[in-house]
Amino acid sequence: MDNKITKKRLGEMLSYDWLKIIAFCALFVILFEILTSAFSVKLTKGQSFDIVVYPNVRVDGTKDFHSAVLDDKAFSDDVLSFNITNLETTYYAEVLSSIDESSEGDLLIIDNLKSFNKGDTDEKYPTSNMKGAIDKYSIYDFESLILDAKTYLLTFTKDGLDSFTEVENSSFSDCFDESKIEKTFKERMKKDNRFRTEQDYKNGLDAEVKRIEKLFKEVKTFDKIFKEYKDSGLFIKYKKYTVSYEYATLNNSLDKDSWLDKLSKEEELYYGLNLDFFEKNPSLVGKEDKHITNYFSYVDGYFDKTELETTEKTAVDLALLVFDCKKAQPHLQYEVISVINCLIKNCSTLI
Repeated sequence: MDNKITKKRLGEMLSYDWLKIIAFCALFVILFEILTSAFSVKLTKGQSFDIVVYPNVRVDGTKDFHSAVLDDKAFSDDVLSFNITNLETTYYAEVLSSIDESSEGDLLIIDNLKSFNKGDTDEKYPTSNMKGAIDKYSIYDFESLILDAKTYLLTFTKDGLDSFTEVENSSFSDCFDESKIEKTFKERMKKDNRFRTEQDYKNGLDAEVKRIEKLFKEVKTFDKIFKEYKDSGLFIKYKKYTVSYEYATLNNSLDKDSWLDKLSKEEELYYGLNLDFFEKNPSLVGKEDKHITNYFSYVDGYFDKTELETTEKTAVDLALLVFDCKKAQPHLQYEVISVINCLIKNCSTLI
């Protein structure tokens, strides 16, 4: 047998070994991806809570609000990530559209300052960034938000309790069926890797019952505030597509009739929470260090951040909107109610 090592044989051996090394590396990467997918927790839409802040809103107080929300334990255990994102002035419209289309936003802090924009003619029409956002994006009106939250809660009530008025003045244990909560929990947690062991599952179910109980409390609180203060200035009414129709009319646009058709199907609804309300009603304001402007404040125009220190803080015409992401996060859409309650509680004596 010829076992002599030659340059040709050495080259063939090294070439063959390189193939084995490459195959081994590829196999290692595949196995790593499989193990990562199997054991890591992947956030769903609802498990990440995102507050989006318009470019002309100050961000210097958002860390304080972030802390206030966490200190208040506004979120259920299902929310695993909390972010406050300030939009940049350059591509804010594109980013906001992407956030809306992908259902990655929960709340939007934006101004409702009345301004006058020119059309193609010299005429001007009244508008605001808030109204433009309502026309363009999926924004919840507060009556629908509360109604949908109540409807969601009723799926967990005991048989025979089909109206929220039947349960709102009763205790949670008297009205809610834990077996219904567990059934839904099992269905939606099939792909959640946090509940692999029996003890993990038990802890998760306990947390789920607490989530529903907390939501029950938060919805009752917000519903009470809405009914009492909806016409006092705390909430902002708007008829969707009004601004878009006025702009199309001003410019005699070809899509004017299309906007009119959309407008005719709408009614004036409460879309915005008026953050200016806390500033204009000092009797309702709590401690000075909890003033709304310590969290969010408005800056006129797209600002130079170097000038922030010399610009007076104000919440004039500042509004909060709720993204409608119910289809993407049917179980966690209503976490927004807890956060809104937290904001109201920290900036006023209403709660």
